[in-house]
Amino acid sequence: MGQSLHLNWPGKTQSTEVLDAYLRSELKNAETDNQYPVGWSRWGGWLEKKFEATGWFRSEHDGRRWWLVDPDGYAFFSNGMCYGHRTGIYALADRLETLYTWLPPHDRLYQNAWCTGDAIPQYVVRNGLDAARKRVFVNFPRVNMMRIFGEDWLNAWITINAARMHRWGINTLGVGVNDYTDEATHTFLARSGIPFVITFKYFALTKECIFRDFPDVFSEAYERAAQEMAERELAPWRNAQGLIGYFVTNEPEWLMLEGVNLAEKLLQQSGATASKQTMITYLKEQYTGGIELLNAAWNTAFISFDDLLTPVTDL
Repeated sequence: MGQSLHLNWPGKTQSTEVLDAYLRSELKNAETDNQYPVGWSRWGGWLEKKFEATGWFRSEHDGRRWWLVDPDGYAFFSNGMCYGHRTGIYALADRLETLYTWLPPHDRLYQNAWCTGDAIPQYVVRNGLDAARKRVFVNFPRVNMMRIFGEDWLNAWITINAARMHRWGINTLGVGVNDYTDEATHTFLARSGIPFVITFKYFALTKECIFRDFPDVFSEAYERAAQEMAERELAPWRNAQGLIGYFVTNEPEWLMLEGVNLAEKLLQQSGATASKQTMITYLKEQYTGGIELLNAAWNTAFISFDDLLTPVTDL
């Protein structure tokens, strides 16, 4: 069932019979106990504070503080769960077969429990597309739902988990809501009615980056790529009332080192990237008295601002 054979813990599922009884009980309970707490709107908003209803999520200042406002006009405090819609987590299966006592067959019932790494954008980001296509993953949480509910497993999963989140007061699904490419994301969001934010699957990059995956954000190439990214990523959600907002990327590689200063990384680069040109223009505006004022402030000995076009590594 995807559990460790060598460890025990309270609540560990000891058999498929126990799993069957538990999941069927959860499904029966979810059919009736599936509402937000008393005093909450259908979107999870606060019924005691009302603004104008626009049919969309938005923000409004009430004279004292900013509020999120749900489509029906009620004040909204987002209590979110990352990856809350996800039908299980994938685990590597190939090259690790000896670690499993059983793997599901590649048949019609279990076909949606298998995937290759290119269906997981974050795996592609970290390992490359070609390498991702060669790795095989299995999703045991899906396998266990398929064991009990057969081909109707997805409907059972949506019913159970949407009800849980309503009961628990989870009124936002966040960050990785559309991360796996094989998730029935739109189906879950439409049926659950839970508000959400999305994360763009593929962040706009430029051929020459400033540091790791931080693009040349002032270049025309980035402007075009960003426009294409927004049109591609947002088009499927154009009519989604439950969309609160979006993240353009998640866990960028340039942010994974402590103490990174992007301005320093930009100065260390060679070439006249658009971002470096923009930075030099900014510095000229700050030091209108000339390069001498910058040298005095920075303790440097540049002859002109053009010197900043070459790599600067000794600040």
